[in-house]
Amino acid sequence: MCALDRRERPLNSQSVNKYILNVQNIYRNSPVPVCVRNKNREILYANGAFIELFSREDKPLSGESYIRLQVEIFLSSLELECQALGHGSAFCRRFNFHGEIYQIRMENVSFYNDESVVLWQINPFPDYPFFALNQSGSNTNTSDKLTIWNDLSPGTLVVFSFYMLGVGHATIARELGITDRASEDRIKPVKRKIKEFFEHFNLFRVSCIYKGEIDSLLSIIREFYGVK
Repeated sequence: MCALDRRERPLNSQSVNKYILNVQNIYRNSPVPVCVRNKNREILYANGAFIELFSREDKPLSGESYIRLQVEIFLSSLELECQALGHGSAFCRRFNFHGEIYQIRMENVSFYNDESVVLWQINPFPDYPFFALNQSGSNTNTSDKLTIWNDLSPGTLVVFSFYMLGVGHATIARELGITDRASEDRIKPVKRKIKEFFEHFNLFRVSCIYKGEIDSLLSIIREFYGVK
């Protein structure tokens, strides 16, 4: 049997209730937001992390990703796709919520009694160990350590990657579902930190280009679109 062929996967012999209990035992205290929904898109189980994630207050002036209903509509469309693919289907997609980037995994699980559910598992969009600037000497435009990369959230890192590649804030905002102002606000503290080591931001950009560190940014952008 091919593990990748969902048509050959046997239906789940346990009941929906038992399946939910198993999910609950695994994810009850997990920081990973998880829920199980039925064919009618009703929540049968949601752990505390899921409830907390979707209890955030709407901020309409900050962009569509700050409006819960807009995000729920998008996720529901993914759920319909997962249901249509049938038993055993599973996929990952990324989405934006409150200015941060997440990755959701959905899996269709069907049972012998003709019932089916969709399991949702949500993680922050994969973080990246950013490149280190291993520079030496007394040049005021360089630094032995720029540990700021370790402090960047995944969302800020994606904004920064776009910006370093010359993409304007309006385009970044449109791609990430945030406002121009939110994009600018994420870049400002990074630029202030860079200013401590490089006289001009473009000097830092050129340094990343000739050292090949720009490739790390390209990889981030490619992966961002690869799970869209």
